Amino acid sequence: MRYTTIDSPIGELLIAGSEQGLRSLWMSPFRIEPTWRHDPDAFADVRDQLDQYFTERRPATARSPRGSVPPVRHALWAWPTAATPSR
Repeated sequence: MRYTTIDSPIGELLIAGSEQGLRSLWMSPFRIEPTWRHDPDAFADVRDQLDQYFTERRPATARSPRGSVPPVRHALWAWPTAATPSR
């Protein structure tokens, strides 16, 4: 699993996934598994979408050109809430 972190208006975010794409997006505090490989250049498309989302240049319901739900939306569904145990 590859990962990178980014700063955002809601704090530091951890983006993790494989060659097939985004698997997880966590808000701080998060845990990085020892087997994960830091790749600061990974997930440029996800970082771009998050930047657009936070600067209100991309609506949360935007769709990718392939017609699938954008990785950011999938990641938002996986964000822990008060009712979800933290990792």
